[in-house]
Amino acid sequence: MPMTRSSASLWRKRRTASMDDADRADAELEAMLAAGLSRRSPSLKPCMACHNCSDDVAEGVLFCSSECRDDWEKRNAARRRSGRA
Repeated sequence: MPMTRSSASLWRKRRTASMDDADRADAELEAMLAAGLSRRSPSLKPCMACHNCSDDVAEGVLFCSSECRDDWEKRNAARRRSGRA
């Protein structure tokens, strides 16, 4: 069945409306993502000392051991949950 002028116009309106909905959803998703990224804690930078116990570490290393890393992550997670980080 060929499209009439009125059915083509209606189809275009529906297509435009759904694109607008998709655009709004995309904008909302981007805003939520940006908000989540802004709440993210800043990344640690290597400083030649363990970030947990301050022992000397090799260049480019953040923690002296996996135990120190795990301990730091647990304390940091607790700080975030309590709103202090």
